[in-house]
Amino acid sequence: RDNGAGLVGSEMCIRDRVVLNQLAIGFGEMKAMAERDALTGKVIAEIQRENSSFVSGAHWKGRGIMRVSIISRETDIPHIEQLGDSIIRAWREVKAQLD
Repeated sequence: RDNGAGLVGSEMCIRDRVVLNQLAIGFGEMKAMAERDALTGKVIAEIQRENSSFVSGAHWKGRGIMRVSIISRETDIPHIEQLGDSIIRAWREVKAQLD
């Protein structure tokens, strides 16, 4: 449940309650739906380019999300922190391209 706690910002949103090992994250929450979906896709691409964590895109409840599944029993706190850092770094990079 703590996995998503550090990720939420003014334009980052955990889209669903974290119950087990799945995160559904959206970006650009203050933007129109199409722009939010595009921003989410750019964040996914940036994390995949970095190649330190695996995330994927999906559609959920009519919108694009970044899907994160944490499934390995070998995953530990440092891995989660690294993932959080990657997500935040990617979001900041995408936002910087907007300015």
